[in-house]
Order: sequence, then C-alpha cells, then structure tokens
Amino acid sequence: MANTKKAATKKSETLLESDTIQLKVEPSGDIIREIIDKDIKTLKQKKSKNSKVDVKHIGVPNICFSLSDIKSKNEKRYKTQRLLRGFDDSETWTLYYNIAHFIVPRLERYNEITNVFLRRPLEAKKDVQYLLTAMKLIIRDQGADGFTKAEKLKLKKGLEVFPKIFMTLWW
Repeated sequence: MANTKKAATKKSETLLESDTIQLKVEPSGDIIREIIDKDIKTLKQKKSKNSKVDVKHIGVPNICFSLSDIKSKNEKRYKTQRLLRGFDDSETWTLYYNIAHFIVPRLERYNEITNVFLRRPLEAKKDVQYLLTAMKLIIRDQGADGFTKAEKLKLKKGLEVFPKIFMTLWW
C-alpha cells in the first residue's frame, strides 16, 4: 500500500510538471480537461480535515497575485493550481511586478520595526530605502517600462543594493 501511495504522489507531481509543459504547446481541450480532472482528484486526495479555500477569494491582501479573471476560460485550471501549490501560472507573467507587490508592504514594516529596535548604520537605512523606492516604482508602473530618466536611476540604484542587503534583512 505504501508503494501505491508513492506511485500516486509521483504521478501527481509528474502531472503538475507536465501541465506546464503541455500548456506551452497548447494542448487540445480534451488533454486540458484530463489534466484538470486528475489535478482535482489529486486535490481531493490531499484534502485534510480542514478543507482548503481558494486564496484568491478570501479577501486577505497581499497573498494572492493571480491575474486571472473569474470569467476566464483558464480559471478552473488556475483555481486548481492555487489550491495545490498556493499560486497559479498567471502570477508568473510579470513576475518582477508580483515580487515587488509582495516585497513593498513587508519592507515598509521591516523599516518601521528596525528603526525602533535596531541601531542600523545610516548607509543600511538608506539602502533599504533605495530598494523600497525601486519596488514602489515598479508597482506604480504596473510592470511597464515607462520610467523617466531620474526614475530609471532610482530603479537602478535600488536594484543594485538588493543583493548587497538581502542577507541583512532580518531583526
């Protein structure tokens, strides 16, 4: 019986991987329906006592960045993906934009906390502010490249400090 569970788990993992590959080659409707049906079956098998809720529709801000519309022909597949892995493929379309959306409120809160509890060097405070400014520009521009020359410099500076400060973002 343990081997059957392992085989089922491997099969469902393969399904998810093949789902992405098949989408790239635009599968027929029957193949998509088959993938969706198998994903739903896998989801039902994984369900615990606490049933899962689609994160897109629970009203909690900044946890779901799905770009799909409820009327979209892909919404059923995207919902299944969100329930299985916490996000759907539409979130990868402008991934940098979604990452910026994720980072900004957390970085703002990080600044509030660390400015009170830590004695950070002025340079460290400025670097976090450069990154925050860059992320806010990306959000404001909604993933398009419509920055002025001055904004491009701010964006460049913020993105340059990101690897420098990444491992220092803790308190």
